[in-house]
Amino acid sequence: MSKRFFSILFLGISVATMGQDYQWQAKLDSITTDGFYKIQLPPAVISKLKSGMNDLRIMDAQNKEVPYILQKATPKPDSLLFKEYKIMSLENAKKHTTLILQNADKNRIDNIQLVIKNADVSKSLRLSGSDDMKQWYVIKDNYYITDVYSNTGTSTVRIFDFPNSDYEYFKIEIDDSLSPPIKILKAGYYDTYKEDAKYSELPSPTIMQVDSSTTFEDGSKAKGSFIKLTYNEPQTIDKMIFEVDGPRYYHRNCYSGVIVEKPRSTPTKKYFDPSEEFILSSNGDNTIYFSLHNIKELWFNIRNDDNQPLQVKGIKAYQITNSLIAYMQKGKSYKLVFGADKISAPVYDLVHFKDSIAGVKPVALGAIASIAQTKATAVNTAPSNKAIIWAALAVVLILLGVMSTRMIKEMGKKG
Repeated sequence: MSKRFFSILFLGISVATMGQDYQWQAKLDSITTDGFYKIQLPPAVISKLKSGMNDLRIMDAQNKEVPYILQKATPKPDSLLFKEYKIMSLENAKKHTTLILQNADKNRIDNIQLVIKNADVSKSLRLSGSDDMKQWYVIKDNYYITDVYSNTGTSTVRIFDFPNSDYEYFKIEIDDSLSPPIKILKAGYYDTYKEDAKYSELPSPTIMQVDSSTTFEDGSKAKGSFIKLTYNEPQTIDKMIFEVDGPRYYHRNCYSGVIVEKPRSTPTKKYFDPSEEFILSSNGDNTIYFSLHNIKELWFNIRNDDNQPLQVKGIKAYQITNSLIAYMQKGKSYKLVFGADKISAPVYDLVHFKDSIAGVKPVALGAIASIAQTKATAVNTAPSNKAIIWAALAVVLILLGVMSTRMIKEMGKKG
């Protein structure tokens, strides 16, 4: 009887404590083997996180934190300048690939960027350096690359970081014992390159367009179009693609922003408050990169000047796909909890070993549930037998009385 009560009491305390900090939770699928797993964070989770994603934890069945590494991709810049290293040799043996590059000027470098044909695979790499291609010295061992593919092209770039080195030759050995070789197209570096980000498409917004003559803050007038985007819930937006109908040639200045009220006169009027400027042009694909968080309503102003208005037929919005990497054990249950008001980012030792993690497997995330509702359900499903509850409460009070009596006697002895 008492065991049942204390189990219920512990459950209630755990749920209540969690509910004070986190608003949402989502269970993970069952873990079939011990190892590292990747949890992809869908837009429905990202939209409920605070800026910076500090309020996110993985918990086990005892509500203990499970360390994780947050993988955040970086958008690809608009222009790239790739400088190749000379490939001295590229050999595919039975169980490994060996690539030897020449750093002819013996520049001090700390990364090599490989252009690779798309392959959904994980590989282990080792880097060595030499000045004569005879005696080789290890630079970095047990380096891992995963998800070797791009969402937009047939090849991708993977950046191989390592300590500063100035060898004339570099040898990359790739372990192919678990899978066939990957196809390396070239090696070198981009002056300003960062790896392609993978994006998740957001739910389609409601779009409203109004074409009118606009009065700007300085009193000047311009012919413009206003486009209003509305989402059902706040979203994090990293990229937008505009689908535009217009003349064969167009080049328009555009601004993103919000509508605000400013008491400049009586009655109070609303004004467009611009934040970022960009161009819509017939010469481009009209892909715009943003960094917007917690956006439910967003406005755009297209300045048409003396041209006919463009017609915005659609806007697709995307957010960078973020993932968590964590070690989990077979047979144990795990969940994500998130949406806390005031909490700092976690600090885990695991982040220092991110280059040594191999064999990462995906694990699916279940439906998002409100912790407050879970708490209410737990309370409602607790036993209604008043006799059991009162008896358990009596036991607790007796125990407290005994402990208090002992403390008073001990204090009396000391006195």
